[in-house]
Amino acid sequence: MFTFLCFTLNKGGSSAEKDTPLRAQFQWKYQVWLNAQNTWIKENPAASFTGSVPEEKAVVDMGPQAVPFLIEILEKDLNNRQMGFFLQEAHIKLCIRITKKRLMVDCPKGVSFNLYIQEQLINWWKERKLETPKKFDRFYEEWDQFMDQKKTHEADEAQNKIIGMGMEILPLLMNKIQKGDDRLVPFISKMMGQPIGGEPPTRKGILEWWDANKSKLTYPDSPKIKRPGAKLPPFCDIG
Repeated sequence: MFTFLCFTLNKGGSSAEKDTPLRAQFQWKYQVWLNAQNTWIKENPAASFTGSVPEEKAVVDMGPQAVPFLIEILEKDLNNRQMGFFLQEAHIKLCIRITKKRLMVDCPKGVSFNLYIQEQLINWWKERKLETPKKFDRFYEEWDQFMDQKKTHEADEAQNKIIGMGMEILPLLMNKIQKGDDRLVPFISKMMGQPIGGEPPTRKGILEWWDANKSKLTYPDSPKIKRPGAKLPPFCDIG
């Protein structure tokens, strides 16, 4: 028998935290998406993968502002395992679409692929403030050296590593551009998957776009998440 699952956000913390407009906005859009996704799963019992539904666009359009709440839901499920395979996969895909992360995963034998990705996303979120700048600096230095040496192929690979880190590095990229590295201007459109700052993009156009949108393209602070149990595996690098 098919059962609809309903996941709610953590009720812990202050009433101010629970009742913020952003949390309420996410909860409403998320619930609409969840209902539609459950319906899709019910109507496609023989599917081998999870299809997307139009209702996901409202959640995706929230951008990084939605990520803390999605991570909170993934964390909760990691503890109680309420989601079935398809719903778990749908949540993972939704999170990746928003973060624009490109993952290359070597999943250990005998480990559920979805569970492995779920744990990695949670671990990335917990460690991002410390690890993201270090990883970005490493990839940027590699790319910069290859550009100076005119090693085009290697520079392209290093560029893909940078872009593959996703939305979390936008402030770091913009900081480099603001300090004068205009070579990074095209990176923004490639990451976002659409023309940004004009066609072709210009430094002025990119800076104006960032000034107008940075508040909604920057990750907010996370709700406090506590999980007992084993240490999560490290989030795998790209390349």
